Amino acid sequence: MDFYLGGTVDITVHEVTKDKTLKELEKASGGDWGGTCVDNCFKDTLVDVITLEVMNEFRLKHTGEYIEFFRDFEMKKRTTNTTQQTRVTMRMPGTLPEFYEEMKSKTFKEAIQESKYSKSMKWEGDKLRITPALFEQFFSAACTGIVDHLHDLLNKPEVRGTDTILMVGGFSESPILQGRIKRDFQDYRVVIPNEPGLAVLRGAVLFGHDPSIISERIAKYWYGIASLAKFNPSIHKVEKKNNDYCDDIFETCVQRGTTFKLHESQSTGPYKPNRDDQQTMDFDIYVSDSIRPPMYVTDEGCYYLGTLSVDLPKVKKGKERSVSLNFIFGGTELHIQATNNVNTLVTRETFSFLDYKHSN
Repeated sequence: MDFYLGGTVDITVHEVTKDKTLKELEKASGGDWGGTCVDNCFKDTLVDVITLEVMNEFRLKHTGEYIEFFRDFEMKKRTTNTTQQTRVTMRMPGTLPEFYEEMKSKTFKEAIQESKYSKSMKWEGDKLRITPALFEQFFSAACTGIVDHLHDLLNKPEVRGTDTILMVGGFSESPILQGRIKRDFQDYRVVIPNEPGLAVLRGAVLFGHDPSIISERIAKYWYGIASLAKFNPSIHKVEKKNNDYCDDIFETCVQRGTTFKLHESQSTGPYKPNRDDQQTMDFDIYVSDSIRPPMYVTDEGCYYLGTLSVDLPKVKKGKERSVSLNFIFGGTELHIQATNNVNTLVTRETFSFLDYKHSN
């Protein structure tokens, strides 16, 4: 099992095969429990003390110091071991207490003393000192989300036999998160490489040199084309009606959850042109991350990937023309081959998931 931690957490489950390649057992899943979740909890705590109005004004008028302040928190987040110190100390921007006093006509120390954090937070000179208990609270929501999701995944029959948890990504450097994972999953071997923040980048470089490292993948999305269907008033939306047909139908070509070997293809079709004089066929390619297969390409969760245009040769009267599609998965790209049945001419197009808002 692999962790990829950052703004969001992505967790995949792989099996090491006999030929030392990786077989994906469970498609990537996760949620917004990464380092950004911890940042937001810290920010919410400060807002409780100095108010959202002051925080927003400080961010706008002292942007450099605002960024530097949270950059310092980022370092503390990755390195602080709360079991080894009595206070977590952070450098406080000198202008923030002054800015607060100017807007609220009271001192920053008074604001802390009047808040619910009076016993867990202190301002001394240019330092903000926080108790380990409060600092750990910043991690509570993120750690709980990760742990609960891991338990759900590990209880699935598809991943039975998993014995190792590999943590990578910047947030994986946090001793607090590491301690929580080791404590809650004592029956598993927890592996954390040196510099886990760079492990994802290094892995991407290695994968670029040898994509065959991952021999089997699971389709994370529904893949399909925009199509037409005979209009049926009992199942189709009236606004989609176009004469006798229904527009914008999502015709599924690859089902979410399908397992693919490297460069294995999924064939669909054949598709016939609408007119005898038609010279090209355009296939608009869509993906969807919805739980159920979408009905229309305009449904929430559907995204346009691109268009594959296929030239149609002229044929003698009475001879039918058609095109078959092959979806081929490999790495970060989707390859689609369109084969013309008249002359077996193949048209190829590559769609990069790096251009798609949800990477595969």
